[in-house]
Amino acid sequence: DWSTLMDDMVSARQRVATLGEELFHTRLGITVQDRAGDDVNLTRFALELDGTPTFHADGAIEGGDAGAGVWDGALAPGPHELPLELTQESRDGEEYRYSARDTFRFIVVRDRRTEITVVLEDDSDIARSFGSGGEGRYEVRTRVRVATRALE
Repeated sequence: DWSTLMDDMVSARQRVATLGEELFHTRLGITVQDRAGDDVNLTRFALELDGTPTFHADGAIEGGDAGAGVWDGALAPGPHELPLELTQESRDGEEYRYSARDTFRFIVVRDRRTEITVVLEDDSDIARSFGSGGEGRYEVRTRVRVATRALE
């Protein structure tokens, strides 16, 4: 039955996480900074880590441009992938919307803490300019910073 399967999956994930904590003295932290500005609403944001859903928000991310830690845990050294998906819309009109899916590949270094910072930026003027002048632009950027630090 469905609920038993879900319970088994949650239990398996918890066991894997506990095992990872014991086996790997390698850590990963992910922070998201929403610096898109006051003209844009973040309506959906989702992160995966190696195909596993890690974080999801239907709306603004707490912390805004200062950033919010959205994941922290042990991870095996080596290459990993961080797919992200986002949808933003203009506060001047929901018909002006932007959606994207990107995947970033990075290396986790053994016995180090890897810190990933995802920065969302938007300097679009499509909603303000298109209606009045018949021309506007989307200027959206996602930056991902990967850094390693000594473990504490």
